[in-house]
Amino acid sequence: MKSLITIFLIIIFSNFIYSQQSWNEKMGDHYFASYSFKEAVVKYEFIKEKTTRVNRNLAESYFCLGSYEKSEQYYSLVVNSKEHTDLDLYKYSSVLAINKKYTKAEEWRNKYYVAINQADNITHNSKNTVFYKSLQKNKYEIKIENLDINSKHTDFGVVYFGEEIIYTSSDNGALKKNWKWNNLPYLNLYSASLDNNMQIVNREPFLEFFKAKYHKGPLTINEAGDFMVFTVNSNKKVGKEKLYKLDLYYSTKKNEKWSKPRIASVSSHKYSSAQASLSLDGNMMFFAADIRNDKTKKKDKSKSNIDLYVAFRKGKAKWTKPVNLGEKVNTNGKELFPFYHPDGFLFFASDGKPGLGGLDVFVIKIKDGMPIGEAENLGAPINSNFDDFSFILNKEQKSGFFSSNRPDGKGDDDIYKFTMKKPFAKKIISGIAKDNKNNMLANTEVSIYDDNEQLLKTVVTNETGEYSFSVNKDRSYKLLGNKEKYYEDKNIVNTNVPDDIIISNLVLNLIPNFSLLCIVKEKTDGSFAENIKITLIDNIAKQNDDTLILTSGKYIKSLSNNKLNNNINYNIRVEKEGYITQEINYKQVLNENKQYIVEIEIYKHEVGIDLAKMENISIYFDYEKFDIRQEAEKELGKIVLLMNNNLTMKIELSSHTDCRGSMEYNSRLSDQRAKASADYIKKRITKPERIYGKGYGSKKPVNDCDCNVAPCTETEFQENRRTEFNIINK
Repeated sequence: MKSLITIFLIIIFSNFIYSQQSWNEKMGDHYFASYSFKEAVVKYEFIKEKTTRVNRNLAESYFCLGSYEKSEQYYSLVVNSKEHTDLDLYKYSSVLAINKKYTKAEEWRNKYYVAINQADNITHNSKNTVFYKSLQKNKYEIKIENLDINSKHTDFGVVYFGEEIIYTSSDNGALKKNWKWNNLPYLNLYSASLDNNMQIVNREPFLEFFKAKYHKGPLTINEAGDFMVFTVNSNKKVGKEKLYKLDLYYSTKKNEKWSKPRIASVSSHKYSSAQASLSLDGNMMFFAADIRNDKTKKKDKSKSNIDLYVAFRKGKAKWTKPVNLGEKVNTNGKELFPFYHPDGFLFFASDGKPGLGGLDVFVIKIKDGMPIGEAENLGAPINSNFDDFSFILNKEQKSGFFSSNRPDGKGDDDIYKFTMKKPFAKKIISGIAKDNKNNMLANTEVSIYDDNEQLLKTVVTNETGEYSFSVNKDRSYKLLGNKEKYYEDKNIVNTNVPDDIIISNLVLNLIPNFSLLCIVKEKTDGSFAENIKITLIDNIAKQNDDTLILTSGKYIKSLSNNKLNNNINYNIRVEKEGYITQEINYKQVLNENKQYIVEIEIYKHEVGIDLAKMENISIYFDYEKFDIRQEAEKELGKIVLLMNNNLTMKIELSSHTDCRGSMEYNSRLSDQRAKASADYIKKRITKPERIYGKGYGSKKPVNDCDCNVAPCTETEFQENRRTEFNIINK
């Protein structure tokens, strides 16, 4: 970055003294001191015998202008001279990394650590290109894109502001006053909207009533949108010195109006402070400052003196004393542009930690305002061998913005949008909503709950049924899927697993249009029976569901209250005057979304049954069974007709078995046959108590079949497996 980053290195108590120098050197120093680097380079290059100081200024000027090869050339001269400083070693290693000379960059970075007696900081894992190759892998599956809003000027510092964003730009349009450093207009703040493609549109000046003489921005704002802190560049006289420095200003919003900005208590005339990032509630603030360069302390020329600090808000405007974030974050290089994410992570830019060159973006966990664990380099494509900074991430850890001066941009510093599939510091629960036939279900509501059953978020699946949630590690969550005309589905997901992306699909079964079609036909010709009384009894619910008259021989019963694979169990009774009453038991597993069909045949009573023949009626059973066979229904129908026509008739029935089996078994089986026979008739006559029966086992055979004497034929066995009827009262 060629704007607000290197300003920290130069706009800090600069006081250049002109001595017995050549005119070109004197003018070069003048332009260098006023940040007119193009003019400084022209004057310095005219000097034939350059001193180490001139070479250093040339290296710095070319660096600020983005001419990194020329900067490397002059830093090489500086570090190989006897007058080099420890900081020269560090800067030379930095520009080597920018130029992708990683092995050489690490060699000089290690020389720097040795020079400042911090040899233990030598990063052995980065002594070869394997480390740098790992940083170039897109491990978070990030896609970046340059924004249309970017200009040929400087654009950076996006922050979320409700449904809008605020960003910093030197594309000031009508303003003609330029900054001598890069001949670009001064920085200002703008509010804008985001379209569906995350493009910044409809920008307008923000905080326009507060006029800053020089730079204004970047800005940070709390979630409520009523408290903000922003950076202002000014020049002030302290004694005889004119100080160019950065300060943090704050403003509060009341009745839709922002108050006049005032300098924040964390700022001081002794140091520069800038680039603040507030927590959502606005009570914790991270910012960059060069507090170690306080003139009351010994100046350490081996360090850049730009660190990150944290302070806590007391009351409306007061802040605690800034606390340095320590060695987990800060280095002997520059740490800038902090961004505090509400999930408890701090993103920041640094050129003091091993990276791809220039400023790289890092992330570290924050607890109670201080870092824990180790900082992680985000790697490519967020980071490059140029300056990458001003990183911001949305709450869901799915998209955001950062800025870079990489050469494929449109101007000095550009804003890039990004989307990502893997979280930086969280887990992703991802899945597809589908039905039991593997069809993807778009527009399905998927909600996620924590382990206290508190709703965290609800999303709607896209056209391919996909959904995802960014969640914390080592937690348990519940997913609940809902869609009209489908049964809901839920999953329990545990994030205490090594995978960053946890797949948890939801299967929502279509609420089926189950129904039961009862068809009643005449047995004689197969035609639909008319004027039939049908009764359905639900044996599971133990209730009479329906009794009605069918005029067409068809009846459709809705089963919409059932789910897939439910069981149904109905007794279906069909009655018509002059016909034998039919009753069947229908059981079915609803394993398909369809209409189930049951057909029942009815036939007429035989007219003129002779009571004398009644004694000869018998029905027969299968071996070891007591079910009423179909051919037996006709005989039983005769008895039903007689009893309904003779209301005083009483009948005793007797049931029998063949000789196979034990006496106890045969007695029990004959009782079951008697009961089945009597029950069939009872359901079809008035005053059902008029019929009763008893089982006699194998005691009363109708033939000479005796299992203890001689083998019997199957016909003889069948003749004995019977129920007989005896009229007790006519």
